[in-house]
Amino acid sequence: MSRMKPEVRGENVMGTSFVGKRASGQNFEAQPLGHANFSFADLRDATFRGADCLGADFEQAILHRCNFRGARIKACDFFKADARGANFRKCLIRRSDFGSAILTEALFEGADLREVSFRGADLQGARFLGAELTGAVFSGADLRGVIYNEKTVWPDGFDPLDYGALPEKWLPSEPKKSGS
Repeated sequence: MSRMKPEVRGENVMGTSFVGKRASGQNFEAQPLGHANFSFADLRDATFRGADCLGADFEQAILHRCNFRGARIKACDFFKADARGANFRKCLIRRSDFGSAILTEALFEGADLREVSFRGADLQGARFLGAELTGAVFSGADLRGVIYNEKTVWPDGFDPLDYGALPEKWLPSEPKKSGS
């Protein structure tokens, strides 16, 4: 794996290949990343906040704790990506494939995930508070411990309780701290 230069912010990286690169902590914030190829790259702790990722490829990339907050992710491939603890809050994610991805403890709060495939994905402990999941596919996915709320919209006919997901209201509340 070769190491990337420290900063690509402000550069045009559309269609660029980062295949197999090490780019831990790299800043891609608000970048146009259309059709960029991040397959097999090590992108731990990288920032994609507000990026435009149309058609980007993250197949089998290491995305631990990456921040995608507010990114536009359309027709992207995250097949077998390892995105443990990644932040996808308030993202627009459409027609993308997270098949067989590791998404344990990932944050999808307030995300629009219509027509996204999570087929065979490990979503244990992920948070889908207020997420829009119309048309999403969860066949073979592990949803044990997934947290959702009354604002979460699941696909028609899908009951998250059958898959081990938990409504937020069932969780114990934090004890109130007494003043000192």
